[in-house]
Amino acid sequence: MTTLYVGFNDTRLTERLREQHGLTLSRESVRRVRQQLGQPPPRARRAPKARRRRVPEAARGALIQIDGSPFAWLEARGPELVLLGAVDDATTEILGLQFRPTEDVHGYATLFRDVFTQHASVCR
Repeated sequence: MTTLYVGFNDTRLTERLREQHGLTLSRESVRRVRQQLGQPPPRARRAPKARRRRVPEAARGALIQIDGSPFAWLEARGPELVLLGAVDDATTEILGLQFRPTEDVHGYATLFRDVFTQHASVCR
């Protein structure tokens, strides 16, 4: 390990030991052995990329998620219904909910109509 695989990172060395020598070690085990031998990693770890979180209000209305959930919402007091919902992805604001007997095109059309008329400023 000290001369044959010079410059290999821990992941590549783990793969090579498995392929060439039939040794099944985890990457973490290879890293520990390398450290015990006093060998530094071949290259310093890169700093994680800075990620900018989007401002929720800036992306409001850019994506509206819709879905239907069939469930016994009324328990034994009524039939099984489907809850259709529309949620703004950026703000998690609930834009519309309605119960329907089944998940169908008419239900989604009325849900969209309600969302577009009640939340016109969101749906640009």
